[in-house]
Amino acid sequence: MKITRKTVVRCLFMCMFLIAFMSTQRIDAEAASKKSQAVKAYKKFLSKKTINWNNGKKKVQSSKCKFGLVYIDKDSVPELFVDASGAGTQHIDGAYQLYAFRKGKVRLVCNITDMFSYYKKTGIFITGTMLHGEYISYRKLTGASERLRLRTETVYSTQYFDAKNNKLTKAQFDLKLKKLVGKKKASIPKCYSNSAKNRKKLGRAF
Repeated sequence: MKITRKTVVRCLFMCMFLIAFMSTQRIDAEAASKKSQAVKAYKKFLSKKTINWNNGKKKVQSSKCKFGLVYIDKDSVPELFVDASGAGTQHIDGAYQLYAFRKGKVRLVCNITDMFSYYKKTGIFITGTMLHGEYISYRKLTGASERLRLRTETVYSTQYFDAKNNKLTKAQFDLKLKKLVGKKKASIPKCYSNSAKNRKKLGRAF
């Protein structure tokens, strides 16, 4: 049988397609496995009697907390948001904490005083403090750490700054923020009481 150049090209194309397909399947399976590991670790973490708060300066009863999953960075593994505002925390303690699953462990990203929102799968999240004014920070999540990208201060009027504390106009600030998040709008986590029933649903219903 004569093998034509057209047949060879078709065979090569099919081989490339199969390799790409199998590679995608493998990546999807790995992502699903990592998400499953994260959810399992979050369930175990939330099942503890107490949670260390404000860098270990306080312990809060986990049963009085609420939790939610958020997707801040671009992977398929969620971060864990914990709301302890109903667990006896004071302003100085911070009302919320953000965690990420990295290298097989649940790791604290940051403690948050008053306000939290995020831009889904951009890596950017917002934290805020309201005390003698409003202080808002736009932060970039990288692994289990974060770094400041932009911030605002509002006392009598709003001032805008970059990560190096250089003052910006509102137009400059808006342009920099758009480069970070595109057209996405900030989302607020949907939280659930930390009950055994809700933990069981973690990763499925929410």
